[in-house]
Amino acid sequence: MSRESESSGSSPTGTDDQINNNPHVDGLTRGTIIEYDGWQWGVVTEIAEEKDPTKIGFVLLDEISDDLVPLLEEASRCPEHYKVVEAFRGSEHEYWTDIQYVLENDIWGILGPTHPSSHEPNNRVEHNSTPLE
Repeated sequence: MSRESESSGSSPTGTDDQINNNPHVDGLTRGTIIEYDGWQWGVVTEIAEEKDPTKIGFVLLDEISDDLVPLLEEASRCPEHYKVVEAFRGSEHEYWTDIQYVLENDIWGILGPTHPSSHEPNNRVEHNSTPLE
C-alpha cells in the first residue's frame, strides 16, 4: 500500500445515476467499506481504471476521528459512505494499492455496500463479501 496521490479524473458524486456510472471492479466502488486484517476498516475513495494495473484508493478509518463512525452507521449506500470520507481524498489518510491485491488476498474483506451492478443475478460478487442492506 502506498500513500501516493492518484486520481481517475472523475469527480465525486452522490446521486444514484452518477454512482451507477462510477468505476467498479467485482462490486468494489467509491463508498464500499472494506476490512483489512480482520479489524481495520476503510472506505473506498476511488477506482483508478486508467492505471495499469487498476488501483484502488481508500481511507483507513482508524487513522481518522471516531466522530465519523456514527455518520457511517447512519449511511446505508455507497454515495453516503463516500460523502463521509470525501474530505480525506488526497490526504495522508488516503492509501492506494493494486485492486487485485484487495480482491484476491484473504487479509482483505469486502463489507459492502457494493456497486448496484453486482446485485444483478449474473454479476454476483463471489469473494469474501457481505453486502450491507
